[in-house]
Amino acid sequence: KTVIICDTTSWERQVLGQRKAEQALESWISDRTDELMEANFRLAEEGRRHRKTAEALKKSEQDFRLLYENAPLAYFTLDHLGIVRRLNKSARELMGNPTYPIKGRRFQSLFQNGTSAGDLKTLLEANKVDGLELHLKLREDLSVWVSASLRIFEQSEDDQTLRLLMLTDISPLKKAEAALKISQAGLEKRVVERTAKFLKANEDLRAQMAEHALSQRRLLHSEARFRQLFNGVRDAIFVIQPDSKSHIGRLVETNNLATQMLGYSRQTLLSMTTEEILAPDEHLRIVRQMERIADDNFGLFETALLTRTGKILPVEVNSQIFKLNGRTTILAAARDISARREAEQRIREQAALLDKARDAIMVLNLDENLVYWNRSASRLFGWQREEVLGKSFRSLLVGDELSAFWEAQQATFGEGAWSGELALLNRSGKEVVVESRWTLVRNDAGIPTNILVVNTDVSERKKLEMQFLRAQRMESIGTLASGIAHDLNNVLTPILMAVQLMGQSKLDPDVERRLKTIEKNTMRGAEMVKQVLSFVRGVEGERVTLQPRHLLRELERIIRETFPRSIEVSFFLPRDLWEISGDATQLHQVILNLCVNARDAMPDGGKLHIEAQNLVLDQDFVRTELDATTGPFVKIAIQDSGTGIAPVVLERIFEPFFTTKDVGKGTGLGLSTVQAIVRSHGGFVQVNSEIGHGSEFCVYLPADADIQLPVQRGEEEETSPWERSGKGETILVVDDEEAIREITSEILEEIGYSVLTAENGAEAVACFSRRQGKIDLVLLDMMMPIMDGNAAISALRNIRPDVKIVAASGFQELPTDEEKAKVAGFLQKPYSTDSLVQLLKDVLANPAPDKTVLP
Repeated sequence: KTVIICDTTSWERQVLGQRKAEQALESWISDRTDELMEANFRLAEEGRRHRKTAEALKKSEQDFRLLYENAPLAYFTLDHLGIVRRLNKSARELMGNPTYPIKGRRFQSLFQNGTSAGDLKTLLEANKVDGLELHLKLREDLSVWVSASLRIFEQSEDDQTLRLLMLTDISPLKKAEAALKISQAGLEKRVVERTAKFLKANEDLRAQMAEHALSQRRLLHSEARFRQLFNGVRDAIFVIQPDSKSHIGRLVETNNLATQMLGYSRQTLLSMTTEEILAPDEHLRIVRQMERIADDNFGLFETALLTRTGKILPVEVNSQIFKLNGRTTILAAARDISARREAEQRIREQAALLDKARDAIMVLNLDENLVYWNRSASRLFGWQREEVLGKSFRSLLVGDELSAFWEAQQATFGEGAWSGELALLNRSGKEVVVESRWTLVRNDAGIPTNILVVNTDVSERKKLEMQFLRAQRMESIGTLASGIAHDLNNVLTPILMAVQLMGQSKLDPDVERRLKTIEKNTMRGAEMVKQVLSFVRGVEGERVTLQPRHLLRELERIIRETFPRSIEVSFFLPRDLWEISGDATQLHQVILNLCVNARDAMPDGGKLHIEAQNLVLDQDFVRTELDATTGPFVKIAIQDSGTGIAPVVLERIFEPFFTTKDVGKGTGLGLSTVQAIVRSHGGFVQVNSEIGHGSEFCVYLPADADIQLPVQRGEEEETSPWERSGKGETILVVDDEEAIREITSEILEEIGYSVLTAENGAEAVACFSRRQGKIDLVLLDMMMPIMDGNAAISALRNIRPDVKIVAASGFQELPTDEEKAKVAGFLQKPYSTDSLVQLLKDVLANPAPDKTVLP
């Protein structure tokens, strides 16, 4: 065996050194590995945090993007050139969902002529706009009114300035509320499209974290931008998620204006429910409202909110229903309408005041349609407010005569106001005369919006004016008729006296018959003159207390016996009729005359109804009738179903000599005499008539419950007027008519008087002064030239105060009490021989001057 001994000390040292080195390397590697693992763990943790933050930001962006896209308002994002960069669904719907692309086009190019171009330019050049109203014409068949708001913000990625344009469709409000200026609430949001897709995680963890950080910054910017938009709108925004069972909504988001409106902090507000912010009793109503609009997913309604101080705040809510993270969500934009409510209340109060006005007040729009109508208008024209609003003023109230209406309209537009009379129609088609005042109403900008029309009913005034003019015309006619009647009486007097004088002689029967004819027609002429004088001066007959029921019963018997059987006659006469003071003969003549006229209006038969009733006339009635006075009256109405009276004839029926009857069938004095008799009794006559529907004459006579009955004169012994009654007394006959002087002298001389004559008052005074002691009586005409009767009487009384004077006149009696006191008797021309002889006999028999009046 060979044994080799080697020195291994160095090798062992090398091995030991190598092992130590390996151990040191393993320890270093282990330490480095721990450090790397710890670093990797930290990086992984930070990556997880970044991913979680990014996911939260992404979800926030998605939420805001969904809110923006589903907002009920139209949002347009424009660049500095006015080019549309983004728009939401509501904007596309507002534009009518056109087939052409909107994005990328200039905003102004989207609209046609008819758009408010000036306002649109002002809007796009402004830095901030709230509630600017615009009219946008999208197509020939589509245009809308919008309320526009604008905000400017900068996009940090490229420092580009963008404009956010928010449009609210207010077309329904424009159409529905012309009298009010209503602001359309709306919230519109616009969400930008995703800025970029997230990049895939790259292999380098640090690069992935950097990419996440970039995404986080973008999301933060996007969220800040949308929150800026969210808080920048002028409505309070509430994002609500209702509970499906309790229907109580939880507030999940709100904007700054909502906190200001209700007075809560944002944090407090987000912890509250809809039940807590709504006014009492409003929650259930809103739940039902939301159920009704669930199908359309949007709605506009009014409600009231409860502020932190307990104040009730009226709001208008524009709501949109959509899904957010799978849950039903409501986006509600609430606008404070307190000012509008106050304005509406003021308008209601003003309308209530206008309703109390006596004038008929109405408001027209520029298309002539009625937009306001007060209660007095309803009373005057017969239509209720709800029946006329929206209808044409011209077609409803203006008849065929349009000239006055056009004049009023043109003057109102040209000068701003007009006033004058208009003849309008009421509901029954009857004409109503009004004093109308038109005023053009302008808005704050000076643009005409409406026409205010104030109408005062002047029908009663016009009626009184017509009655006054008719009275003046009748007075003029009466003056003329008075003169004619006087002259006719002077002509008829000698004829009548001569005929009666001739009749005293024995004559041939043919001559006697002719004389009777002359006397009869002379008396007829005298009666006609008497009717004229009755019309001119009224009739004063013997007045006694009468029961009109008895008078009308007597007339009923006459009418039933004499009127044709084809006329059905009926009377209604209450037993409690008041008594009246009057002349029975004259009133009998009045009623009979009216009944005869009614009979003549029904040649083929018909119905005649006479009715009487008690009435107490008040001031309201008196204002409509010129001749009426207040107090108790008996009204007698004569109604017929005849042909009626035309309006042009109705105006003249009381004029003397006016008649529609054939020649020989009427004098035209009947109704004028009726009116004169009724007026002399303190009453008046009313007429209502319509062609084809008959006529009604109403006689109003004042009731007199307590009147002294006149003392009845005892019967006098009848004496023959032709026995020789004169005893040689001298009578001075004074008259300007020679025929009267001659026939009177002949008659007086034949019955035993001595007669002197004078042609006028001056001759009479001269003759009387020469023979004053020998003249026993003066028969004096009151109407003479040179010196009339009154002057002559005064002169005669100065010569001999106790002279007996008998006055004669073509009028019915002396006009004044003073004149009546100066004479011993009065004769109305034409007088008969009997009247003359009897009066002279009575006056001469009296020892002192006395007044005796004979017809």
